Formats: sequence, C-alpha cells, structure tokens
Amino acid sequence: MRTDTSTISQKRMLVSILLLAWVMVITGCGEGEKAPSESGQVSCCKVCKTGKACGDSCISTSKTCSKGQGCACNGLSSKTSFLSLPDSIPLVFTSQLSHVAGLTYSSGAERGIIQADGNYTYELGEPVTFTIEMTHLTVEPGTYASVFDLAGAPGGEAFVDKLIQLDTDRNTGNGIQLPLP
Repeated sequence: MRTDTSTISQKRMLVSILLLAWVMVITGCGEGEKAPSESGQVSCCKVCKTGKACGDSCISTSKTCSKGQGCACNGLSSKTSFLSLPDSIPLVFTSQLSHVAGLTYSSGAERGIIQADGNYTYELGEPVTFTIEMTHLTVEPGTYASVFDLAGAPGGEAFVDKLIQLDTDRNTGNGIQLPLP
C-alpha cells in the first residue's frame, strides 16, 4: 500500500497548528501576551508561574497591572497545572528538494532519507543538514528548490560535486539517485 506523503504532510501541519493554538490558550497568549515568533515559540523574558504577567515582570493575581504589554508571559494557572507541557513543541513541516533521491537529512528531531518525490520534513526554526558519506551540508529548509541549487550554499559546490559522482546511473539529466545507505 502506497502512503500519500502530501496527505501525511497536511495532517502533520494541522496537528502542529492545533498544538500551537493549544499552547497559546494554555499560556494565556492572546490576552495581552506576546504572540509566538516565526519559530513557533512564545518569546518571553519571564514566565509567571505564580501571579500574573505585568509589563516585564510578575505581580500577584490580586493586584491590578498598570503597565503596558511587556515581555513577561503568564505561565500555567492552577487550573491547568496538572498538564505537563514540554519547553517547546516543535512544528514540523515538509519541504521538497527536487532532482535527488537517497540523500539523508536531519532537522531537529526529524531524520530520514529523501525519496523520489524529493520530500523531507524539518522543524520550524531549525536548519536542515543533508549528509552523504560523512559529508554534511547545513542550510535553511526550503531555501533551495533543486539539489543543483545547493551548489550556491556555503560549501555546497563540493557537496553537489560529490552527489554527482555518486549518482547510480551517472545521468544528472534525470536527477541524482544515490545508492542506499
């Protein structure tokens, strides 16, 4: 049975969005708090585990805050303290690197081998590292559409040359197929 990677990718994205929304509700984000940054993490200078956020610090819940929005964020309330949230919930997305199959990659906790469709997963805010025979190339995910575009990355030219040398059919016109690890 063939797994549709785009459906899996869409489901992962939906789960990631729902988790982010849940974290925003639990941490009080949206109630005068800072919104998550592009990396999907709430940017706080201080998390108020007791009391409430007021400007850049925490005050007692019985006091009224007279300061404007700062960098402090509300932590978990006593109503939700039974929940155990990780320090951050990584958002996982899918990107594509065309014209290559068999290349290993890693990004945060995501790891795998690029298949013929060119898809790979990455954690938002984390670079992706492509690896072939102990040679690594680290780039920002989604920056390069084709394996041949990687030559423009720092250290990319030698990396792409190595990929071309390892192409199983020696025909880059049909993309690069690497031997299985």
